[in-house]
Amino acid sequence: MRKLFNFFAAALVMLAAASCEKNEILPDSTEGKVVTLSAVIDNGGTKTSLGGEKGSDGKYPVLWSEGDAIAVIQQEDQKDGSVYTFTLSEGGAGKASATFECNNAEGFNPDQDYRAVYPASSVVLSDGKFDGYSFSATQPYVQNSFGVGAMPMQTSMCRGTECPLSFTNAFGVLKLQLKGAADEKVTSIVITSDNALNGEAKLKWGSIVLNGTAAENKKVTLNCGEGVALNSETATNFHIALPAGATGLKVLINTNNGSYYKEVPSQDASSNLINAITAGNILKMPELNTTNMAPAYIENGVYLGDGVALPAEKDSEGNPTKYLIWAPVNCGYDAQKNTSADKYDGGYNPCPNGWKVPSQNDVGTLNINNNAEILYSGGTPVGLKVFGNVSSTTENSKWIFLPADGQTSFSSQYWTSTMSSYPEYYYLDLNIYDGSEGWTYTLAHHYDESRIRQMYIRCVKR
Repeated sequence: MRKLFNFFAAALVMLAAASCEKNEILPDSTEGKVVTLSAVIDNGGTKTSLGGEKGSDGKYPVLWSEGDAIAVIQQEDQKDGSVYTFTLSEGGAGKASATFECNNAEGFNPDQDYRAVYPASSVVLSDGKFDGYSFSATQPYVQNSFGVGAMPMQTSMCRGTECPLSFTNAFGVLKLQLKGAADEKVTSIVITSDNALNGEAKLKWGSIVLNGTAAENKKVTLNCGEGVALNSETATNFHIALPAGATGLKVLINTNNGSYYKEVPSQDASSNLINAITAGNILKMPELNTTNMAPAYIENGVYLGDGVALPAEKDSEGNPTKYLIWAPVNCGYDAQKNTSADKYDGGYNPCPNGWKVPSQNDVGTLNINNNAEILYSGGTPVGLKVFGNVSSTTENSKWIFLPADGQTSFSSQYWTSTMSSYPEYYYLDLNIYDGSEGWTYTLAHHYDESRIRQMYIRCVKR
């Protein structure tokens, strides 16, 4: 899984003058000094887009995309200075070699050092001079490729019109291969990392280094627009450009049917190499089928665990015929602060999108009276392990934890969505106490007339 392809392709690109911008966008009608430069892709490939078919060498071709532009940075007093933008000329898209045009190169001196950056939109200016880079937190989905401008490149220094600008990749690519039901569409994919993935960056020792440390800087979203349809037989490819060195990658797949969570293993199982993004390479994940994945439970953008499928109905022989998927924690749980869940009144549904407050029948399928175990911490009860509609707890290795509050006796109440009579709603009343034969528990269903009492809610998948 380490990497699927290395892209060591070289493509000569001629930048013929026509439409160059200095520090700001200039009108197309502006005419001025004409400069022609050449450029070559050095360590290969994943530059602006991937070709649809591999070549005889097993590598994808490197292609320019419509709208591509590079920023040429003039060196002034041995540091980055004025910036000039060269844009792809007509007919250059889809080719490895192309012409870039610049209409106004006044002030640019090819006999002084200069270098170039792709895409031009990543360059940040201060007082009209180069002042670093900025990379977007969002990338558009492109079929069998990555978004235009998502894969940055840079060159070493050049001097003179005969010096080719030698581009090298600064980012690599994470490739996901997804299968799913025919009615399922991927709406977005969110990648998080231990490292910064977007925001401002500087050039340090020849490498682009992102500066951000906030959580928002450590994620990138692939926007799939109205949705990309999945197929149960053939995997659909998704490519996300990420900075070289990114590790600890976590993948959140959002679809019209729900969300799914997956962590990229820290090491490749076959090679024992660290799974990190490498410049110019694709890190390929094994195929994932959403029909075999438990839905992720997410509150306010925070992943709190996968849903837990518990048996809800059985046939005459005791085999489960229906499952309900329960949230792994109570609604309002703060995993980052490790705090207990919030409590709610019974007047609304606080569950995240795709989840709901369970009905009284839903709660009944948990079969708590017959199959539950008290869970202890330091000899003190903290709640129940609930296994669902099974004959014994050994039949199902999966379970959910229902916490209970207290000091000498322990209890908790859980709202249902079932109305007794307006405005009365049923709730589950759980009690754990020290009886004559040790700790035991009781369970009852009551209803509350006001619905304003504060109780727990354990969401269930719609």
